[in-house]
Amino acid sequence: MNQKLTLSIDSEAVRTGKMYASNSKKSLSSIVEDYLLLLGRTSDLTTEVPISNKLKSLVGIGAGNYDESDYRQHLYLKNR
Repeated sequence: MNQKLTLSIDSEAVRTGKMYASNSKKSLSSIVEDYLLLLGRTSDLTTEVPISNKLKSLVGIGAGNYDESDYRQHLYLKNR
């Protein structure tokens, strides 16, 4: 069953949406409808994903009070 819906949307967003709809040969209403239905299907995508041990090992790798001179010292020691 279809139901009317009135939205207040920025005019630039409406213009962009209409151009997209025209290019994809769909109505703007059907694009909005598809998007709203997609929101219901992707709720499981917001659940936490376990972080691999390899990625965990990188946490904090760039932390610290280092500056360019520290980096240059690192390169010097690495390449001598």
